[in-house]
Amino acid sequence: MRTERYLTSLLLLLAGALWCCGQSQTATVKITDGTNGIPAQAIATMERDQIKMKILGDVSALSPSLQAEIAETNEISSRYDGFQANICLNYGGRDEIRRAVQKIITEGIPAEEITEESIAAHLDTAGLPDPDLLIRTSGEQRLSNYLMWQLAYSEFFFTDTLWPDFDADALDKAIVEFARRTRR
Repeated sequence: MRTERYLTSLLLLLAGALWCCGQSQTATVKITDGTNGIPAQAIATMERDQIKMKILGDVSALSPSLQAEIAETNEISSRYDGFQANICLNYGGRDEIRRAVQKIITEGIPAEEITEESIAAHLDTAGLPDPDLLIRTSGEQRLSNYLMWQLAYSEFFFTDTLWPDFDADALDKAIVEFARRTRR
């Protein structure tokens, strides 16, 4: 099943990131199709390895069963302080910014009091650090409406490797390339 292959790739990515970066780092992955729910295997792995998982996106538009699985991952995640995995479901960067602005308006925050920090505090990623590195698979060289606010100062790594085939060797190449760069 395609979803399971994506999630297997995700778990491989998380394992590699844990090994390379340590327990305090984060990884964000966008799953673009076949979202029939987070399999029990992924939830079991999350519990076994004490991985905090956050779902980014408009979950209100998802099926009730998927919303229940997301609620379960949130409950499990509240018990852990380890590695942070972020999964985008029904996610779009422009929509995330739109929803953040709607929250600000709903809270009655005056326009003159709106800052970059207050906008960031209303995004799906509130409380998480901005990514240092975006790995863009499948030869594409665009954001594709992904974490548009958060990637403002991130480094980018492009590869022709398709996401389902992105393995530990591909991750190692990206990390080596990132380590060579001088960040300003």
